[in-house]
Amino acid sequence: MLPQIDRIWKKWQQEFQIDPERPGDGSWLDHGTADDDKECGIGCRVCAKCPGCSGKFAEYAIRRNYITKLMCKKHALSKGHRAALACWAAGGGVAGAPSEGEFKALIKRVKAGEATLT
Repeated sequence: MLPQIDRIWKKWQQEFQIDPERPGDGSWLDHGTADDDKECGIGCRVCAKCPGCSGKFAEYAIRRNYITKLMCKKHALSKGHRAALACWAAGGGVAGAPSEGEFKALIKRVKAGEATLT
């Protein structure tokens, strides 16, 4: 990543969460490729995984030197992103998986013999 993006990347990822009430789900803001043949870019991991989503964020087509916080805010409020979040919550992503805290509590119960994993 470019140095100026490196400085703000973690802050932006904290701001643009999949679900602010479940920080263990992480950020929708991501970098990588939607297709192995494409150049690495910035995108939305929720939109990229939901069928029918298209656009620059879904395709990781935002170039690092062109990303702005305003673009991220607009994407977060877009109809397409909100639809992708609904898809994600319905099973298209990890929504429904336990948060990090819930997972740790479950492991603790398993170790104490109060629960089992199947």
